[in-house]
Amino acid sequence: MGITLSLLSCDIIKENEVFESIPQPTDTNVTIKSRDRIALVEYYTGHQCGNCPEKGADVLKSNKSFFGNKVVYISVHAGFFARTGTKFPRNFKTTTGDALAEKYGLSATPVGTINRLGSGGEALISPEKWSEKIQEITAQKVNFGISTNNKSINASSAEVTIEIDADETIDSYKCLTYWAEDSIISPQKDYTLPEGNQDILDYAHRYVLRGQMGTEQTFDIAAGEKRTFTFQTNIPSDVNINKVYAFVLVLKGEEVLQVSEIRLN
Repeated sequence: MGITLSLLSCDIIKENEVFESIPQPTDTNVTIKSRDRIALVEYYTGHQCGNCPEKGADVLKSNKSFFGNKVVYISVHAGFFARTGTKFPRNFKTTTGDALAEKYGLSATPVGTINRLGSGGEALISPEKWSEKIQEITAQKVNFGISTNNKSINASSAEVTIEIDADETIDSYKCLTYWAEDSIISPQKDYTLPEGNQDILDYAHRYVLRGQMGTEQTFDIAAGEKRTFTFQTNIPSDVNINKVYAFVLVLKGEEVLQVSEIRLN
């Protein structure tokens, strides 16, 4: 039976408020070895999507408040409402995000995938249905752990080394890593504001997908064994390196079995 997270109609929550009430990790070298499955929301949005601050971000906040660190998300700016314009000059679209949007047949925002369950457009889930799918995923366990061995970031590059240890033999799994920048201040349209004044100029965009680190790796691990993987990427000059996160995804086929969020600085 799914959990429905109620939202007060008078409580207008902007995306820059998401997670503000949730304690952020201070020890960025914590090793993650939990077998509890983590839910990954890949949240499709756009700075010209006037429905996204209320109908996407408030749902994320409610789910994060309820499920805590068992759910993480990445904001994928893609589709028509992610286009740039005079009032929205910053381009948040990426090659990685565009490829995902095309793969899943993105036609409207806000919407999201939850651990990429389903195929094509069937994987896209409207925000009001996220909690039920998150509940289903976070009640499960995985048969491997993800540990952070090393990480580094500077003005031009970033690198993360992770270790996967298996309780049982795993075969033909995939591992890939995305990187995101948090709290980017840039305009956002919001339809809940009075007409004629719907552009928030100092909006904080959270966990914005900036690209993929390195290449996808396919691997096998015998029961009781470990494998180490290193992922690297170049960092553009306009990135705040104090706000960069890596998201390590382990997949079987197209399904994300587990995700690990790593703050790089």
